[in-house]
Amino acid sequence: MDTVIKNGTIVTHRRTFRSDIGIRAGKIARIAESIPGKKIIDASGMLIFPGIIDAHTHMETLVFAESCGKGIISSDDFYTGTRAAAAGGVTTIIDFTIQNKGESLKDSIIRRKRQADKKVYIDYSLHCNITDFDGNFLEEISSIIESGISGFKVFMAYRNDEIMVSDENLRLLLAETRKYGGVVQVHAENGFLLDYFVDKFREEGKSKPIFHAKSRPDYVEEEAVVRAIKLAEETDGGLYLVHLSTEKSIEAVRWAKQKSIKVFAETCPQYLLLNEGVYERENGRYYITSPPLRGDNDREALWKGIEDGIIDVIATDHCPFTCAQKDGGENIFFKIPNGLPGVETLLPTMYSEGVIKRGLELTQLVKLLCYNPARIFGLYPKKGAIEEGSDADLVIFNLEEEMTMSASSLHSNTVFSPYEGLKIKGIPEITISRGEIIYEREKFFGEKGRGQFVKAKPTIQSEIVQGT
Repeated sequence: MDTVIKNGTIVTHRRTFRSDIGIRAGKIARIAESIPGKKIIDASGMLIFPGIIDAHTHMETLVFAESCGKGIISSDDFYTGTRAAAAGGVTTIIDFTIQNKGESLKDSIIRRKRQADKKVYIDYSLHCNITDFDGNFLEEISSIIESGISGFKVFMAYRNDEIMVSDENLRLLLAETRKYGGVVQVHAENGFLLDYFVDKFREEGKSKPIFHAKSRPDYVEEEAVVRAIKLAEETDGGLYLVHLSTEKSIEAVRWAKQKSIKVFAETCPQYLLLNEGVYERENGRYYITSPPLRGDNDREALWKGIEDGIIDVIATDHCPFTCAQKDGGENIFFKIPNGLPGVETLLPTMYSEGVIKRGLELTQLVKLLCYNPARIFGLYPKKGAIEEGSDADLVIFNLEEEMTMSASSLHSNTVFSPYEGLKIKGIPEITISRGEIIYEREKFFGEKGRGQFVKAKPTIQSEIVQGT
């Protein structure tokens, strides 16, 4: 074997056990006791996770905000963002294409890959954003899935930016992706109600950051979630609801799962750890993201959704901005770019807050951060698993190390962390990507552009819903 990891405790989505892991040519070649090897990594006293998959990131992404005319680009590019990810134990991200008006979906994918390929530090895949519905977008679905992208993202909001999907087109997309093993991701907010409240507060002179949350009451999300679920039920299409933030949305998904509708739910650490009170802080503008942070009842409902298996994936919606970019909005909520950093802090926060403080099973953590995103988006068993034949993407995790979260010790291209001052226990010690140590205790060993695009396979959504 090229490398053997010894004396650690392996955690998969099914079980926790002691064994050696033998790595050859970037793959997990053998899992057994007493494997000989050229290089030995001693993982005594540590956990070994599959490499984490962050299924929702926005590297160097154009975001619309009134303060910046035609838009503003998130502060992490594909290099700084994926390098930070490696420090957090993330070995694969799934980012999004950005479709220009009049551009084919195929061309948007080619353009996005060109942005990423020479920069990525870890492996990546893509979801296909559909924001221009004037052309024959349905005709491209089958070839895009065949080319290795299985997820298609649409927005039920942002009508003024001319990217909001109609109910008719959402239904057509669900039906079309079903034929070929794709899944439709939905940003679920009622765009008409959202615009109404933003305009109302603007006219009333209510512009402080707290009104960002008030412009998006919980039923704005709930109504869109229910509408999308009903369309998924009618078409039998696969539906993935991104960044859910409310108790009412979780209950709608619970109902859908009880009826075996093909719906998958994602939430993010910010909705589990923070509440809307941060918008009242002096730097409240830095916390503006969509959907907004909610009340404690919603936070607890999300944790209950995780406990009950209603939430399938925890991802970050990583979309950081510098303080200067946020300050450009002049503390006026509708002028401030929306987004938060999070890719580097995903695993340590969810281990510390979920496993240690709330008793989340280690196997469930692996389902949420590794196995489920890989299965849903067609990357399993290449990614998301510790199995013979899988890529040797592994995280050796130090259970005892404690730290206080600070932007100054993180690696994203921003000096703000929403978790500043949070005390956590447990951090990634070593991150391995395709058999190569790319991060170890504040040292990076990989090269810019070493990451590879990972082709997704079509998926059979009914098998994933049934857990087969």
